[in-house]
Amino acid sequence: MSALETKKASWHPSILTTEILDHCPESCRRILDGTLGDGGHTLALAQKFPRATILATELDPEMLKRAEQRLQLAGQKVEIVSYPFPDTLPAGIFLCGRSYADIEEADQFDFILLDLGVSTYQLREAGRGFSFHDDLLDMRFSKDGPTAAEILNDSSLSVLTEILKSSYLPAKAAQLAGRLIKNRPYRSARELTRLFGSTSRKHHPATLIFQALRMAVNQESANIERALQQMPPLLSVGGRLAILSFHSGEDRSVKQSFRLLGQNNFRLLTRHAIKPGYQEVQQNRQARSARLRVVERLADNET
Repeated sequence: MSALETKKASWHPSILTTEILDHCPESCRRILDGTLGDGGHTLALAQKFPRATILATELDPEMLKRAEQRLQLAGQKVEIVSYPFPDTLPAGIFLCGRSYADIEEADQFDFILLDLGVSTYQLREAGRGFSFHDDLLDMRFSKDGPTAAEILNDSSLSVLTEILKSSYLPAKAAQLAGRLIKNRPYRSARELTRLFGSTSRKHHPATLIFQALRMAVNQESANIERALQQMPPLLSVGGRLAILSFHSGEDRSVKQSFRLLGQNNFRLLTRHAIKPGYQEVQQNRQARSARLRVVERLADNET
């Protein structure tokens, strides 16, 4: 039995699922989940809108396989398809009563969801450097581009400082970059973690370094900015875009983008970001930093 099969029941708990479903339009004909992950949000959408055409894209091939298995176990008809949007998400899962070949790709979507978080499986079980104790220091969602080890071992002081600025103040980022360079090379996540020792603080001191490296390896900031430009035009009139973020920089980008959209035939449905309640945070600590924002596309003559 494969590792995937033995862990098939340990699905990543989806965050703010009820709130996401509450902000869907009453009727959804076409749905795009741009960040499939373990498939929890996609499954919830498929169950609420059983007649909808749903496309869910995923960059990580292993996560795509896990989600396929989860959806099939839940009785969903699944078809693995190639899909050219966005450019960095070449494959996805398609859910519908018809064949994907019969669906018009050019149609707009009634609901689009982006979950910018990293799954529990990737953090704890994937073995690719997302965890402090992994043998590898890879951190790539796909097999494209340099690994975290290559970036950490080969980058200049200025480049590494810029990478760390996504999680640290500029002065602290420069100091830390110098410390990281001094202790090169790094071959595993464990080696990088040991540089910072253990602590009784709420968060491990290496947490923000791992976060900054992961974001750099997968070009997450650039991908988010591209999505914020590409997604809104794909909405039908009355369609809604929901984005779930877990990092203050990400949420700031979403907030600013949605404010601009609010001046151009879009309506903000969440004046303030929606946060998980106490019970959800107690059940899933990863939910504590989640922020959900939703915007709706209006007709051209609406204000």
